[in-house]
Amino acid sequence: LSEIEQMADQVGIIHHGHMLYQGTLANLETQGDNLEDVFLEMTGGKESL
Repeated sequence: LSEIEQMADQVGIIHHGHMLYQGTLANLETQGDNLEDVFLEMTGGKESL
């Protein structure tokens, strides 16, 4: 992620053609314990674990 932080000030998460998140990485990080958990929560990935 450090490369992304250096290259972009906005990030997005697209899942099945729908924009689930668009904003700063810092704001995204506040939505959960870690970015992997936030991503899984947004995409419904935790249900399959």
